[in-house]
Amino acid sequence: MQNEENYWTKRYHEEETGWDIGYPSTPLKAYIDQLEDKMISILIPGAGNAY
Repeated sequence: MQNEENYWTKRYHEEETGWDIGYPSTPLKAYIDQLEDKMISILIPGAGNAY
């Protein structure tokens, strides 16, 4: 397990995780755009950098 932790820690620090597209995903943006109350709080588990 330690090797996996080191592997992902290294990739994170080198910004090479592969799962961060750098902008909100299309389905997520479409959902948020249709909300009327823009002041509500939404939990998005695993949102990475949460653009």
